Amino acid sequence: MKTEKEQIGTQSKEWASGKNFNPFNSFKLLSHFERWRLIKKGKELPPPVLVTIDPAHTCNYNCIWCNSKQVINQRAKYLSKLALERIVEVLGNWRCSNHNHKVQAVCIAGGGEPLLNKYTGFLIDKLITNGFDVGVVTNGSLINKFIEPLSMCHWVSVSIDSGTAGTFSRLKDTDTRQFDRVIENMQLLVEYSNRNKTQLARPSLSFGVMYKYLVNKDNIHEIEIATKIAKLIGCKGIHIRPVGKPWYNMLKDESILFNKEQVEMFHEKIAAARQFEDDNFSIYCVTHKFTDNFQPNNNFLKCHALFMTTVFMPPHLEDSPDSFVLSQCCDRRGDLELELGRNLTDIHGINKKWGSPYHWEIQDKINLHQCPRCTYFPHNEIYEKAINEDNMSVNFI
Repeated sequence: MKTEKEQIGTQSKEWASGKNFNPFNSFKLLSHFERWRLIKKGKELPPPVLVTIDPAHTCNYNCIWCNSKQVINQRAKYLSKLALERIVEVLGNWRCSNHNHKVQAVCIAGGGEPLLNKYTGFLIDKLITNGFDVGVVTNGSLINKFIEPLSMCHWVSVSIDSGTAGTFSRLKDTDTRQFDRVIENMQLLVEYSNRNKTQLARPSLSFGVMYKYLVNKDNIHEIEIATKIAKLIGCKGIHIRPVGKPWYNMLKDESILFNKEQVEMFHEKIAAARQFEDDNFSIYCVTHKFTDNFQPNNNFLKCHALFMTTVFMPPHLEDSPDSFVLSQCCDRRGDLELELGRNLTDIHGINKKWGSPYHWEIQDKINLHQCPRCTYFPHNEIYEKAINEDNMSVNFI
């Protein structure tokens, strides 16, 4: 019989009962079941449901676990205004000739800080005007300069990863004053959105400002205080997950491995933080993409998600400054083997690459043992088990 303390590590819930239908539930993949079924070699592929746009490959912080060091300041720092206009045009024209599928959502994130690009507000406005759902991942330092466009997004997730200024400063290699500035920026965005009843203020679990918390051994103890802060400033919730190894250092970096005591502390702190949860504030403890000791859980045979999502990135330094790169993995930014195309400028260039023999070659050469924690692990597993093998008898509702 396990003691109560031993049970904590295996019985902590990712989210509260009654909140199963939330943005972090990977079974939402099944709502796109028919589109996934169209992934066939030699056939025309539908466009991705979601694309990520990285407006910037530079950052004003230096997070210790950054998975984008291979692109930060190694390529053009920004997507130009013309490149951003071209990308929006591409997304609007991206269609499958045999099916009425289209790109539906855009995540603005980055191999860096997206709000360092002065045209990111322009990009958000263009995307929303053209009917795309938009979410933004940011470090929060420049939110105050983009309040109005950010307030029109579905969600804005802010990477805080701490509950105190001291820990924030150590993990991000920045001034301790930045912590208070980011918290103030988040509160400013929440209050503006509520006051003006913007998209970001809608009551659904899918909308709002989210406090993001990557957990490593040096910040586990602050989960509870961070949760309290997130609720006090009006966030819709807090998204907590273990940090993963950066893809380019999988075999060398042992500094972020969790021992048994740290895993137990993680679950204890999550349990303590749940005192702040109510109908208007949620705690999402996302661990289903990891093993019990928070190692990569890439339990699938091949990466199929690279046919359902893609990343638009700033160009290589030797390419046109108004072009963009198309890469196939948000977790492996900067991996040249996963670049589908570069120096691209229009839908014609995209159509030559998407679903091409080279696209399928990329899938064949991915070594899953070299992959970090996979954002799309559940999607790949569901595709193989529920779509290819039909282990769920999906037609028997």
